[in-house]
Amino acid sequence: MKIFEKRLETNARTCIYVAGIKIFTYKAKDIVQADAISYIKSTQESYRLIEASIKNKVSNGRTVNITFMVNSPSMFPGKPLFASLLKNNSFYVNLLVIPDLRYGLEHANENQKRTIEALKEFSDRIKVAPVEEKEDDTNICELADILFLPTPYDISHNKYNLKSLIKLNILPAMINYGFFRSIYDRDFLISRPMYSLYWKVFLETNYNVNEFKRFSLINGTNTKLVGYCKMDGYKQKRKKKQKEKPF
Repeated sequence: MKIFEKRLETNARTCIYVAGIKIFTYKAKDIVQADAISYIKSTQESYRLIEASIKNKVSNGRTVNITFMVNSPSMFPGKPLFASLLKNNSFYVNLLVIPDLRYGLEHANENQKRTIEALKEFSDRIKVAPVEEKEDDTNICELADILFLPTPYDISHNKYNLKSLIKLNILPAMINYGFFRSIYDRDFLISRPMYSLYWKVFLETNYNVNEFKRFSLINGTNTKLVGYCKMDGYKQKRKKKQKEKPF
């Protein structure tokens, strides 16, 4: 069954469906059905069981496996967290480079090579998902306890998209990297089902948290405020206090 689906209705309204249930249309975004919200909430409830399992692993001295999915050499908002977790023996963290298939196979191959080279600068714990999927490929995401996705959009093979990952016994999370400030953000990002199906969405500002509380299908109950993520390699420099010169 498809978890997410878009359909073009006869009245030219693009409709969003979750598990076959209509959520809203682009022209009538406030059409929200109770059954769909119930499905999302049941997914959130299932995460509580996985949380308990992970806490049990920690209490028994077992390692928690965390995977960060990356699709671009310049977009890795989880980089500071990844670097921090590398120093903690309670966690085993690794990187999974997934192909971005939005612009064709040739672009996906080149982009994946650039991404791998960029990531090698600070870690050798890199796994690579093949650009061209094979029938016998295993889903290495199944080995994770917590999985950070690189983007809220479906950009890769189905097994690496949220709609498939929520079927696994893992906690999918998202570290946001863009400031929500427009009507488009509210109507077609925050209020869409995808953000409500994450275990946690980590946000940069109180403004973004409040926007999720107002417009997401579960009122932002899965959001956490973490501040901005530093993704570039530039060093922070302190400004020297200069004495004012008299005229």
